[in-house]
This record gives sequence, structure tokens and C-alpha cells, in this order.
Amino acid sequence: MGVVKGQATVRGVLFDSSNGEAIPFANVTLVAQDSTLQSRRTYGAATDLGGVFVISKVPTGNYTIRVRYVGYEEIVSPVSVAGSQTLKLKLNMNRSATLLHTVEIRDSRAEERKMQTSVSVEKITARQIEQMPSVGGQSDLAQYLQVLPGVSSTGDQGGQLHIRGGSMIQNLCLLDGMIVYNPFHSIGLYSIFETDMLLNVDVYTGGFGAEYGGRISSVMDITTRDGNKHRHSGSVGLNTFGASAMLEGPLKKETPQSKSTITYILSAKNSYLSKSSKVFYPSIEGGLPFDYMDLYGKLTLNSGTGSKVSLYGFRYDDSVHNYQDVANYHWVNYGLGGRFSVLTGSSAVLDGAVAYSDYRIGLNDVSGLDKYSAINGLNMSFDVTNFFGQNRLKCGMSMESYSTDYLFYNSYKLRTEQQEHTNSISGYGTFRWILDKWILEPGLRYIYYNSLSEGSLEPRLAAKYKCSDKLRLKFSGGMYSQVFLDARSDNDIVNLFSGFLTSVHLNEPATFSGREASSCVRRSSHLVLGVEYDFSPHLTTN
Repeated sequence: MGVVKGQATVRGVLFDSSNGEAIPFANVTLVAQDSTLQSRRTYGAATDLGGVFVISKVPTGNYTIRVRYVGYEEIVSPVSVAGSQTLKLKLNMNRSATLLHTVEIRDSRAEERKMQTSVSVEKITARQIEQMPSVGGQSDLAQYLQVLPGVSSTGDQGGQLHIRGGSMIQNLCLLDGMIVYNPFHSIGLYSIFETDMLLNVDVYTGGFGAEYGGRISSVMDITTRDGNKHRHSGSVGLNTFGASAMLEGPLKKETPQSKSTITYILSAKNSYLSKSSKVFYPSIEGGLPFDYMDLYGKLTLNSGTGSKVSLYGFRYDDSVHNYQDVANYHWVNYGLGGRFSVLTGSSAVLDGAVAYSDYRIGLNDVSGLDKYSAINGLNMSFDVTNFFGQNRLKCGMSMESYSTDYLFYNSYKLRTEQQEHTNSISGYGTFRWILDKWILEPGLRYIYYNSLSEGSLEPRLAAKYKCSDKLRLKFSGGMYSQVFLDARSDNDIVNLFSGFLTSVHLNEPATFSGREASSCVRRSSHLVLGVEYDFSPHLTTN
């Protein structure tokens, strides 16, 4: 496939030949063919969410590159490397269409578990979500999350998820790098994300690494697809709850003269449950008053060599009319953002994102005292990942600027009002170090809250010990902080209204749990221990 002139780097990007989409989590290995390369005959890596893989510190010699992924034909090709330059590859995998009498299935995620600390994290794809039984015949991320350990839902009380006891504002939700303040609809069965658009969802229920900050409970990192690079296509869905549609395709196709492409992907999802429930669920008096409309669009410029730039935006409108004959609720959430990923000439990958998101909720009830809450903000991030053989160093910085607006009347008609603006700047570093049976991932994050003139130093550590090829022990822990509060009334048995406050200039008690309270910053410490055991190639327990 190519020859380049110490120790070389083999870098490439892996695509699905049928639609041009990147293939994440595929196994890429270099097997040495020269008898002189006895110190280490196999080098490997896994592709990231953009289909990119980097194998560094490869001695001069002849190799066979093998790429495996479930459901695709294996790629086997000769590769020769020499010197300290970088060999750049673009690989296309064909979907497997041949019926074999004997076939060995290798789970790429099982192989990845042996190379990653992966403590308290669930990786979810659209295919997994679609395989789950669903309410109303429409598969959705919200329903899948409710079966995960440590996750509970409020159901029809605003659709909030509580992960290991954390409130909604203590859970960080990222959509292609954009912060989303409430990703779920009021009925609790559906998220704002169309399942067919999802590439990957990482759900960290505790002990997450230094690359995430600003929340003290959990992280949900969502990545969407880029769109079909070869042809225009779409889908339409219809059920008793609502309807959905998706359209994708190329605005610019790859040509022999230019490897770059421009793709789009659009989706819309609408609920008519307030009307259809009276027909399909007549036993429910008055029907179900939940309605929503979701819109999402994404435009991606892909260089064809792994570097790309994406622009995206979303809006969802959620309404609850005459809930239990006492109240009307209205949610509005919208955002715009951009994200880029650049492969440098060496073994480094640069990633960045800039996004603005806005969320508002209003309540009108029979008391005539309206309640209102809004939170919006701009977030920017920049990351650099360097590869050193199997080891990896990732560093980055981020800036976040937020505003909150809160108006609330309690049962005694006492008014609470707050308008605040705050911002923060963060820097972090994390290093993954593979030592024989150990995988160590120490990290450190520092957040400075400008409005409070206060900083937070947050060490993180994840580790895994491979007792055998089947048994692995793992650990993760760290310190975390945030400045937001989830404000709602505990006097109401059922309450769909949940507002947001910034813990700046709030009246703090002199003591808390017998100790002096000297800070408005909320903090938490995580300690997670785990065991992984592979009963068979297809059955693993955690």
C-alpha cells in the first residue's frame, strides 16, 4: 500500500464503503513479517469516533495490516515502513454479504475493554437501541438509559433522569461538544435525539476522566453521524405516539481530483399524543396532554483523510396542556455549534468545538402566579491528543459562560427571583499508560470560577489490572465541582417544573454537617470499584 522512510507512524481513517460513514471501534493491527523484528511483532490500535487510528513507534520493516469489525469483511494488506515519517492510509470496509460455513466472530468492544480502563461507562449505538423493546414501537435513547444500572427516571414528571442520585443539572449532556441542559421530553419515554442519527453515546455513571468537568454526578457524551457521502436517502416513522422523518446525502461527492466531501443530515420528530391518546387509549380520561416537536440539522466538510469540520443546530419545543386540570407547561431548547477535528502531519489529533445553547421552561397554573426559569451559555473547548505507541497523552482547555434567570412562587405566594451570570475556564491533562497487566490513566483538571474568584483542583485516576485473559479488576475515582443548583418544590407530589439557579451570592448557612461552610461551589468525590469477567466470547459480566 505504501513505503515511507528510526520508528515510523502508521495513521489512517476507516470508512464504510457503502455510505462513506466513519467506522468507530474497529480493531487495526500490524503484524510483523520480518524475522528480525523479534522484540515486538504486533502493533495495534482501535479507531475512534471519526474512524481514525494512529499506531506510533513502529520499527522499520514489512508488515501485514489487518482491520476487523463485526458485520464487515476483514481487510488484509501488506505495508512497509521505514524511517521516522508517517504513512497515511485511507481504508474502506465492505459490509459482509457472504454466508460462511464456519466463522469466528470477534467483538470489537470486547477487545476494546482489554485496552481501556472503561470504569462505570456504557457505550451505546443506534443498533443497540433499536434492539430494545420499546413503548409505542419507537426505539429511543431515553428508554434504553432506564435499564442501565444506577439510572432512574421520573417518568411523566418532566422526564428527568437521576444517575446514582444526581439531579438533572448535575448530569453533563454533550451533543457533538454542545452542552444540552435538558435532553428529555416531559413524558419521560423519549429524548430529543432521533435514534437513526446517533453514531455513539458514552454514558459515564461515575468516576469520569479529566476531560470532563463542571458537573458532579455523570456525563452523557453523544456523537451524531455525518450523513451519507454517496447517495441521498431518508426514512419515515409513524406510531401511535408521533411521527419522525430523516433525510441525508452528499452536497459534494468525492472525485478522483478531490477527496473532500460535503454532507448533510436533517431530522424532524413530532408528537401528536394529546390527540391520538383519546383514540388509542380511551381508558385514560382526558387523554395524555404531552406534545413536542424536534428539529436537528448537521452539515459536514470531510477532507477524506480524517480531518473534518461540522456545523449543526437543533431546536425542540415541548408542551404539556392542562396537566391534571391545573397547569400548562412549556419547554423550549435550541442551540447552534461547530466542531472540528484535524490530523496533523505527526501522530497528534486536534479537536475543538464552539457552541451556544439555550433552555427555557415556563409554568402557568390556576394560582395565576407564573413560574419561569432559563439557562443559556456559550462553551468552547480545544483538545490535543498525542500517541506514544500504545500510550496516549490528551490535554486541553475549555471556557464556559452561563446566564440563569429564575422566578418562582411557593405555596405561600412568596416570590423568589434570581438573575446571574457566571463564567469559568478550565485546563486538563490525562495520560493512558499500558504496562503489561496494568492500564493506568491518571489525570488532573483545574477549573477557575471567575465570578466566585475561586479555583478547584480536581485529580482523577482510573486503573485496570488484567488478572488473566478473562478476569480484570478496575478502579476509578476523582474530585468534581459545579456552581449550578436544580431548584424545584418538594411540597408538590407531582411537579414538572424544575428550574436552575447559580450558586453565586446565595445565602449560605454558617455550617453544614457540623463543618464551616465557606464556599458556594458544590463538590463531590467518586470512588468506583469493578470487576469484569468474560464467560465466553459473547458473554461478559460487569
